[in-house]
Amino acid sequence: MASIDRELVEALEELGLTRYEALAYLAILMSGPSVATEIVKTSGIPQSRIYDVLSGLERKGFIESTGDRPKIYRAHDPEVVLENMRKRFINRIEELKAKLNEIKRAVPERKPSVWVVYRRENIVARIRLLMERAVHECLAALPLSMLADEAMRRVLEEMVSRHVNVVLVLYRDVEDKDLLEGLVKKFRGKLCLKIREVPGPVVCLSDHLQSIITSFKTISWGAERFGAKNHALIATEEDLAHVLSYFLYHSLYYNAVKLCEIVPEFMKGLRFISVWRFTELMKDLLMRGYEVRIRIKGSYIRKRGYVELEGKVVNVNHDDDRRLYDLELEDGTTVGGREATLEDVEAQIIEVVDVKLRKE
Repeated sequence: MASIDRELVEALEELGLTRYEALAYLAILMSGPSVATEIVKTSGIPQSRIYDVLSGLERKGFIESTGDRPKIYRAHDPEVVLENMRKRFINRIEELKAKLNEIKRAVPERKPSVWVVYRRENIVARIRLLMERAVHECLAALPLSMLADEAMRRVLEEMVSRHVNVVLVLYRDVEDKDLLEGLVKKFRGKLCLKIREVPGPVVCLSDHLQSIITSFKTISWGAERFGAKNHALIATEEDLAHVLSYFLYHSLYYNAVKLCEIVPEFMKGLRFISVWRFTELMKDLLMRGYEVRIRIKGSYIRKRGYVELEGKVVNVNHDDDRRLYDLELEDGTTVGGREATLEDVEAQIIEVVDVKLRKE
């Protein structure tokens, strides 16, 4: 008698039979009706296992047995067996599909963290929306021409009225002296305004929760000729916003010319998410003899866990060469920004509680 084909054994295993069940079925199919002892010889299945194996094959519909002693086992027609198996599989798959889809529908769908917006008017509208939604901090690098739009200037005014911490770098894409002087006059002391002669990417970050970046040509006047090719990337990942914040500082903000800055009297109640911005202001205020008291919401770096602290700032590191930006409170606690590793606390939000000149 020919030996049992191992490929057939593996194929039957893939359909759900055990190895011994596959061997037994093929042995009966090849030999015809057989008793257990004959099946053991043909298949090589241990005598101690044969009856359990044959019972399993009967339950699965592959064989049947007579009531004789000893029992005689006969294989069912392979075509009938496989067709019945196919139907059971299809029914089982459909049941499983329905249950899995029910589970999927019960879970809220997560929106993509990065997506693309097309056309200049849609991108400008999205930038305006991000600025309108800012609660704590808004960092932006925009063409000066965007501020020629009265609606955009109103958004700036509204943010300032809500005491949002605003940093704005402008690219001089139009020669409009009156516009620039008007912006400086209106917002002097209430926000940080800088100008760059050399344009760069257009960027806007709202509370480190949403950010948008696009090319200068997409937004600047005359960009309409690019039509639908204009596009911007929008991200809702805080980690990406953190990276973009440092890109804006080192690549766009750092070398720009400052036109106006927040005055100490306006700082009370301001909230900072970007630690580089806070330490820049604190370094100047401490040198000028101011005392600054702050409230911090964040987490301990080494022992983990949420923390809220309040205290007076006694020392600040704002070192661009080493990319080191942190501060020290009067009790010795050191505070860094997001993703800080060397300090005691990683600050998520820094709020200015009080600013006053030190008494002599």
